[in-house]
Amino acid sequence: MSSATAVTPAGTVSVRGFESLLREHYRKAYAFAYRLAGNREDAEDLVQDSFIRAFRARERFDPSRPFERWLFRIISNLFVDRLRARPKQMPLSLDAPMEGNDGDTLSSEIPDIDADPSRLVMRTVMDERLQEALNSLPVAFRQTVVLADIEGMSYEDVAETLGCAVGTVRSRLHRARTMMRDHLTGRRRRRGLSLALSAA
Repeated sequence: MSSATAVTPAGTVSVRGFESLLREHYRKAYAFAYRLAGNREDAEDLVQDSFIRAFRARERFDPSRPFERWLFRIISNLFVDRLRARPKQMPLSLDAPMEGNDGDTLSSEIPDIDADPSRLVMRTVMDERLQEALNSLPVAFRQTVVLADIEGMSYEDVAETLGCAVGTVRSRLHRARTMMRDHLTGRRRRRGLSLALSAA
């Protein structure tokens, strides 16, 4: 957590300090949401609604713990909730500021991802075939792969973020990596067969 983040006498982060944390973690939160959702629109909605959920639950955040892990868990849980809910609910609006218990407000100004050149870089680096392989995984496997293999979290941190045992993380990773490899191999084989048939 940023050293500049203000902590109240009660041991919680102030509203302004919480806003600062959200801004600091916006890009990582978007990248994480994008890899879960697989497309820009759903990722943006997921981040916005997760930020609202995080703000409303800010008093439950322990400033001595990593904020990123806490935020990723909120994003993961909301992503699962959205998959379970059909049809999708409309995303919550960020137009109006929200008032905190101390009378301060959380600004709803979120950086425009379109104005950030890093979005283009991220979308280029995130190979389409790998994203397709990620999208083919069951949700729990996808979450585990993104946290461990893409975000670089330790098995213990992944287990804490997802609320499962370390052994479960290891098992999911093993199975997910096998499934992704099979998906990518099968895709190459299908492409090779198609080229062979077209050349015949």
